[in-house]
Amino acid sequence: MKLRESVILFFIGLLGVLSLLSIDIPLPQEVKEELLQQFQSNQIKYLILVNPTILLGLATVIGSLCISHTPFKVWKIDWKVTIFQGTIIGAGVVLFLLVCDAMISHFAWDEMQKLSAFIQPTLLMKVLYGGITEEILMRFGLMTLFCLVFSKLIKKEKVNVWIAIVLSSLLFAIGHLPIAFAVLETPSIFIILYIVIGNTLGGMAFGYVYWKYDLKTAMLAHITTHLHLTLILLLSSYGI
Repeated sequence: MKLRESVILFFIGLLGVLSLLSIDIPLPQEVKEELLQQFQSNQIKYLILVNPTILLGLATVIGSLCISHTPFKVWKIDWKVTIFQGTIIGAGVVLFLLVCDAMISHFAWDEMQKLSAFIQPTLLMKVLYGGITEEILMRFGLMTLFCLVFSKLIKKEKVNVWIAIVLSSLLFAIGHLPIAFAVLETPSIFIILYIVIGNTLGGMAFGYVYWKYDLKTAMLAHITTHLHLTLILLLSSYGI
């Protein structure tokens, strides 16, 4: 992958990191008190950007070095196919998540409400960080690396790709658990399963799109998932 393309991808992902400034990210009280002894509130918001920026840089470098040795592409198909496939797959992911919500809400409604109230991402953050930056981190960086590593061990390409899809998606899901434990302290098995299964299967859908189409289509599928969910929440708030 050319250096120019890698730099462009990094700065596109950086827009997602900067979108974190659109919310007040909740911190554990003891951590917040310790930071306030050394920094002002607005400085803490910028400090929070350091880790995701470093991870974004690592993912961009890793993906750029590895992608030519895998079946993945950043840009493979035209925009018409990207828009159609991304929208359809995003809608499919939403339907699956709604089914999960309906099943789990009977057992963990209060926990789901607490999690929703704890952090409320803006639409800007959902689109830029969720749809773009997370795809660079998890698909372009991590999934591409896994595929290359397992290609050295297993000679069947499809097996390598599916291992990479599942592992990167599972790690993506597990990465959502610390918030649950921070908010709920002792989350129930139902909310843990909801977080892990929902995010794993959603990540697998985006990983499959990355494999069969390209990274930009996976990004659009992730973005449209958030847009569909936001529209549904907006309509439900008006009783529709």
